[in-house]
Amino acid sequence: YNLEDVLDEILAMLCKFTTLLNPFASLEETFFSLTEDVKPRLATLAVFTIANKFGDSIRSSWRNVVDCLLRLKRLKLLPPGLAGSDNETPPPRMDLDLPLHSRTESGVIFPSTVNDDRRFSSLIGKFGQFISTENDEESISTTVGNTNKRNLQFINQCCIEGIFSKSKHLHEESLQNLGKAILLAGAGRGQKFTSPLDEEETAAFCWDLIVMLTENNIDRFMSFWPAFHDCLGLISQLPLFGSCPFVEKSLFGVLNVTSKLLHKADKTSEELIFKSLQLIWKIDSRVVDSCCEALTQISANILKENAKNIQTQFGWKSIIAILSISARSPEAFNDGVEALISLMSDNVACVTRLNYSICIESAFSFSASKLSSIEKSMQVLDLMADSVNLLVSWLSSGFSDPGSNNSSSTAQDSSRNSISSIGTMFVRLVESIRKICLVRREEIRNHAVLTLKRCFTKAEGLGFTSTVCLHCFNHVIFAMADDLLEKAIEYSRRENSEKEMRSMEGTLCLAMEFLTEAFIQFLRTLSSVSGFRSFWMGVLRRMDTCMKTELGDSDKMQILIPTLLKKMILAMKEHNILVNSEDNELWDITVTQILWIAPAVKDELFPGY
Repeated sequence: YNLEDVLDEILAMLCKFTTLLNPFASLEETFFSLTEDVKPRLATLAVFTIANKFGDSIRSSWRNVVDCLLRLKRLKLLPPGLAGSDNETPPPRMDLDLPLHSRTESGVIFPSTVNDDRRFSSLIGKFGQFISTENDEESISTTVGNTNKRNLQFINQCCIEGIFSKSKHLHEESLQNLGKAILLAGAGRGQKFTSPLDEEETAAFCWDLIVMLTENNIDRFMSFWPAFHDCLGLISQLPLFGSCPFVEKSLFGVLNVTSKLLHKADKTSEELIFKSLQLIWKIDSRVVDSCCEALTQISANILKENAKNIQTQFGWKSIIAILSISARSPEAFNDGVEALISLMSDNVACVTRLNYSICIESAFSFSASKLSSIEKSMQVLDLMADSVNLLVSWLSSGFSDPGSNNSSSTAQDSSRNSISSIGTMFVRLVESIRKICLVRREEIRNHAVLTLKRCFTKAEGLGFTSTVCLHCFNHVIFAMADDLLEKAIEYSRRENSEKEMRSMEGTLCLAMEFLTEAFIQFLRTLSSVSGFRSFWMGVLRRMDTCMKTELGDSDKMQILIPTLLKKMILAMKEHNILVNSEDNELWDITVTQILWIAPAVKDELFPGY
């Protein structure tokens, strides 16, 4: 009859009669009233009966129903299924063995009096009984002897679980209003908390209800969750909002919803649930650090069970971001790094073009972490190097940019796009490893340099253009050598830092050897660049700087640099890049520089010149 407003008013009035919403009554007073007074009991019974039978027509009054539900929780009068005792066997229903009570068509039991055996099968009849019970209280009180048994019977009659277990039959608008009422109550809207523990338990309970609602309506997720998401946005802007308990429980709740949703979600649903996660995170990011261990375990389980079901880049960013936080948490580090290692070890199935760069960024966080053991850092670095094999396989199988569906593009354009995309991924990989080359622990630092060498060796099959090669040298290899040399010089000028200086010098030697090998490996590609002469001068300048730098009484660099110069110059001669011919500026510059850097090898490299 389109009388939703009338039903809302009736429910609001009935909720007042329950005494559950009396702000001035203590829990003890409310419990006594609900236990001993038949009017509040019948009003409560009527509220939940209407919620079960006419939930489709309830709009704004869901908040009153939720408030009553939360009050019952504080009174410990909820059925086990809603009270967090899901593993316990629910108590048997008491309604079949009660001769002095009658059952209605809806399955709800109403007390009958000694003098009146009438059965109330309609809702109007129930309200009539509610009005006429004032003179029968003594009789009913005499009939029910045991308080606990009476409370158990009363809660069973309310069928509170049915509101949520049968919520899939609710219309979308009613379901949205119910969920928003629960979220607002969990955030403290209209609640009077007695302690911080009460606030925390209320937030947790409300999110348990949201998870239950979502699980029962997972097939129509997009019909109600956008409203929940908007409600979360509203909550985040509430003034004087005590965020910590609600944010913490919200993170766990949304992650639980995520784990249930990923089995059957489309891209739109997945992106929306992760947007909700990000929204909650931004309310108070400090909460993530405080409950990092539990969040890491949930995220690790999601990756273990649903990694193949995550379809969007935004989803991967969100879940890996939570996992990466454990890189700075002593309690959660082991769980986080093991989850990442498991993900990247099964790279053929789990690491894709959507999440490659995201996984590499996370791997950097763990391998560079001060909390990581040397063995774990090396293991992660090895996985990063092995990931180049994926880039090679993607390129050979016709990889293209994610989201690129331009059917009119030519095969040549597609090939260029593939190489460009792969090149971008490779650059991100080696730039991440370069940063690890500067960590304090020598074993990890040296292994990072060797890992870079492995990456560039494997990258030969990627067919990089001269532009990508130049970028890698300028921003990765040259930058690494410059940073290591700067660190070594810094330690040489400090007092009592000889050990650190020697350690850094050893890493610098490895870096210069790697620079030489990479130069020879990509010599043909680099020599085709118009600015090759300037590039070659950059190589020689770094060799000269290392040769002239005094690092205590060590002569490692003075022995190493001439050997490396000989390797590079011989390779250039072999490829006819460095040729002694008239007006060959490159030849003249090289000879001059060798005379300045390492005159002892000049005659060997340029005899008779």
